[in-house]
Amino acid sequence: MRLGFSFATNEVKQEMKSLEPYVDYFETYSMSDERILTVKKYIDKITVVHLPDLNKGCTKALEQATKLDIEKAVIHYFTVDPWSHEKKLEELWKLVEVAEINGIILCLENTEENPKEIRKMMDRIPNLCFCLDIGHANIFGNTPSDFITHLGELTQHVHIHDNHGGNSEAADTHLIPGEGNIDFNKTFQDLLRINYDGDLTLELSPMDSDERKIHGIKHTRALLDQFYRGLVDGLG
Repeated sequence: MRLGFSFATNEVKQEMKSLEPYVDYFETYSMSDERILTVKKYIDKITVVHLPDLNKGCTKALEQATKLDIEKAVIHYFTVDPWSHEKKLEELWKLVEVAEINGIILCLENTEENPKEIRKMMDRIPNLCFCLDIGHANIFGNTPSDFITHLGELTQHVHIHDNHGGNSEAADTHLIPGEGNIDFNKTFQDLLRINYDGDLTLELSPMDSDERKIHGIKHTRALLDQFYRGLVDGLG
């Protein structure tokens, strides 16, 4: 299982220099399609792109991101500026088509939606995969287990971070795993149950220092190692 780190495209030089020795890959996110190409010279470890909102030029951003030779692209259903449900589904169809042509896995990430809502949308769009955001799954009355139960076989990517729960965007604090109230052992067990062995992208606050980000990466690796060591010991 590879562990990656998420960063904004305008942070690429600093993030690469300080964090590259500690991660297996990077996931870059951008608020505009133009910024995606600024990371082209660093393509060796950038395998995932987080696209702008559905109504913020995401199709053009995906088309540009294909020049980075990426494996996956992640998109939110939620948009700050309201779009109708059908309009969003129409845009998702377009994104899936662009992704398929370029051999990219497109993953819809949970934000404020509940797992049944996400599943209903995804059933209407073949070949759209799911990105489980563990932190988002701990707020708005949801749990990570609920999402894994309803969307397990569609899960192709995972974002990992912690929080203390709540029912607002302010509760989405992007803490280091273990600093909030998420039961990561339970979540790892649930992922193991659906045979997920893909990537996990650590998503911390962009305001965190480089030292804290490095600590977060090391700590997350330690949690994963401890979990899998426990499995091996249990089998023994």
